[in-house]
Amino acid sequence: MIKLLLVLLLNTVIPVSHAETLNSGQIFALKKHLFQNYTVDTIPTANDKPLNLTISMAVRAFSNIDQKDGTVELNIWLRYWWKDHNLMWNQTHWNISSLVIGTDPSLPNPVWTPDIYLYNTAETPLENLKYSNVLVSHAGDVMWSRPGMIKSTCRFDLTNFPYDRQHCYIKLGSWSYTGYHLVLSKG
Repeated sequence: MIKLLLVLLLNTVIPVSHAETLNSGQIFALKKHLFQNYTVDTIPTANDKPLNLTISMAVRAFSNIDQKDGTVELNIWLRYWWKDHNLMWNQTHWNISSLVIGTDPSLPNPVWTPDIYLYNTAETPLENLKYSNVLVSHAGDVMWSRPGMIKSTCRFDLTNFPYDRQHCYIKLGSWSYTGYHLVLSKG
């Protein structure tokens, strides 16, 4: 049996008012306002304090376990939560409580996203995780859920086979930010 040290996924929903589903003109105007001076390549910290980033992973399925090669391939949902101080607005003024915004850097006006990589990868780091939209609340709270596949290295101890227990560790972290910029926690 393989035991992975992963965090369970909690369903977090930011409420959306009915008014915003009917007022696409107002949503467009708010997005135009928010992205007027927004830079996607700058971490959205406030007061020179590190950004707190919470990460959670849900394993949807084991796609492949290769004990000989020492790899595990997983179908996952990777979720991130943080506060983007550059994406805050007055909910009463705009009559909008939350927005859905894209993360794909090839599209116009993507939001900043953390550069989290699988450190013990057996392939190109997180290449098979999809860009998706983020949900942003008026207070700047961002939730990003990414579905996809990861392939991680794993050391298998087969001494007690077939009655063995395996422990695989998934190591995630920022590639370019230090603890002075980004603080990671499990969700």
